[in-house]
Amino acid sequence: MLATLGAVAASRGDYPLSEAHLQEGLLLARQTGDRKQICTLLMNLGATITEQGRYEQACACFEEGLTLARQIGHYERMSALLCNLGATATLQGHYAQAEIYQREGLSIARQIGHREWMSILLLNLGETAVAQEKYTKATLYFQETVKLVQQLGRPQLTARALYELGNLYLKQQQVEAAEVTFHEMVDITPEGSRDLVALAQYGLARAAVLRGNVQEARQFGNASVAALEQMGHYKAQEVHTWLDSIIDSDSWLE
Repeated sequence: MLATLGAVAASRGDYPLSEAHLQEGLLLARQTGDRKQICTLLMNLGATITEQGRYEQACACFEEGLTLARQIGHYERMSALLCNLGATATLQGHYAQAEIYQREGLSIARQIGHREWMSILLLNLGETAVAQEKYTKATLYFQETVKLVQQLGRPQLTARALYELGNLYLKQQQVEAAEVTFHEMVDITPEGSRDLVALAQYGLARAAVLRGNVQEARQFGNASVAALEQMGHYKAQEVHTWLDSIIDSDSWLE
């Protein structure tokens, strides 16, 4: 129950509440010695902590969970935790290590036929490629991801994949393609997923600047940062800094 409450709170962007529920659930699971449940709670707790920008603490959760998953032979959890470790390593700039985690996770996901984790790992590999300016490789990863998650019927995953694809278009100065992608992201995002809507607005704001429409960029940017700050999302500071920068700038590219 606490794991579910934590997941619901996280999906609504209430990360402190999510963390509180998951910490309480983890304490109870440790008392009963339920290693499978401990593993799940550590994974979810690490994800919530990551969203708040506390990467070292998140990695500690993921690493402990991965050790348990290996001990009990839970391949789905192994794939998921490797995915999370890879994503966090990318955020920290540790790209070589990120790819090691992601490729092992993808190999496991393919072995067990878990298409959801395959899609997330492909998405993360694309993000790592973008961080290293390997745009052709990243495009292939993102396009494969979008196709896979659309087949799965998972709008939140589709929205996340579209966000990364839109970011890639911006980096390549493909403004029209980026705007279409971010608008599609808004259209398919489920009600209540405020973080995804706010990220789409950030994308549309950056596209507006590239078109020379600073007023529209500020409107989208202000809406985005307000929502992200309310959630305590780690992207809030980036958007805030970006908004400050466009006061004296005619263009911006993430």
